[in-house]
Amino acid sequence: MPDEPRATPEPCGQDALAHEQREGDLDDRVPQGRDPSVALLAVDLGLRAGLAGFSRTGQLVFCRSTHFPSPARMKVAIPGILAHYPALQRLALEGDANLARLWRQAAERRGIRVHQLPAEVWRQGTLLPREQRRGDDAKRAALVRARQIIKDAGLSPPKTLRHDAAEAVLLGLFVARAELTRATSTRRHSGGG
Repeated sequence: MPDEPRATPEPCGQDALAHEQREGDLDDRVPQGRDPSVALLAVDLGLRAGLAGFSRTGQLVFCRSTHFPSPARMKVAIPGILAHYPALQRLALEGDANLARLWRQAAERRGIRVHQLPAEVWRQGTLLPREQRRGDDAKRAALVRARQIIKDAGLSPPKTLRHDAAEAVLLGLFVARAELTRATSTRRHSGGG
């Protein structure tokens, strides 16, 4: 039986150089090297998954789209993906509940806080109401918005940007903003700033 086909990740930013696949590895979707700058990883769940990494200050560090041939292969790859980011504190998930469970279990074993949000929630915080009326409209708007975020972050734009990576960028941005707002509000109310 031939090997299952492997999709090449479509990276942007620092991820463009760091995510070469290794032939023959089960966890070939795991980035090479370790990236200490990522504190938040956002994942638009699916076998075709979008991933976006953000710094502690909410700055986009990378985004990419990757394909897992099966949930079993995804389950094997997840611990390696999470281990690639030693400063990872938060994982934001949106999408399939069964796949989310795989990510949640691996993250909780590492003490990573997990945020699981429906698309409707993060879209309200990142898209205009007219862009949210239909799923196709939201995906197109996410592509436009994500390209601007990538540009504003000073990252290398991907050759192609898939909607799953774009949605991971917006999901991560929404969670990063919410966390920064909460931290600022907590400091203000406690007299710390």
